[in-house]
Amino acid sequence: MRYTNKIVTAACVAALLARPSFDTAWMVGGAGGASVVAKTLKLFISDPRPSQTHHAIRNPTLNDKIHSKVDGSREDGMPSTHSTVAGWLFTTLFLLNDVPSHIRIPALAFLALIPLSRTRLGKHTRLQVWCGGALGVLLALVATVVKPTAYRIVSTVVQEHAPLLAVFL
Repeated sequence: MRYTNKIVTAACVAALLARPSFDTAWMVGGAGGASVVAKTLKLFISDPRPSQTHHAIRNPTLNDKIHSKVDGSREDGMPSTHSTVAGWLFTTLFLLNDVPSHIRIPALAFLALIPLSRTRLGKHTRLQVWCGGALGVLLALVATVVKPTAYRIVSTVVQEHAPLLAVFL
């Protein structure tokens, strides 16, 4: 589980290549968006990782956080980005009806293990993992409401501009 970034990214790319659809693109793109949301929240929430509880910067300002991210001296752990993305993917995959069970069940089991691995590896506290997972689930549920509108917009744009795209390709 030390390589969850690479495993999940490879699985997302493979899913997109094997099954190019709006649902798959929504799931993969949303995972990237959930990651950005979690990393942005880390800039504003000062909660060090378990291994950094004795770090020299006690109450860093936003400016301190941005600069320390550049030199790698400090990285806050709230919320867990891995858990946020796992929560997003778990919820999105759970809500998709057309994924075969021989793919869905192992994928859901793997995604459920990601937050556990973050605490076992000492990368996050339980609270950081719970908040990350909850954030991912919340983002996925909100996105479920927005998805039909996004689909209509994308469909309209593709239908109107497909001939123009064909000319450039």
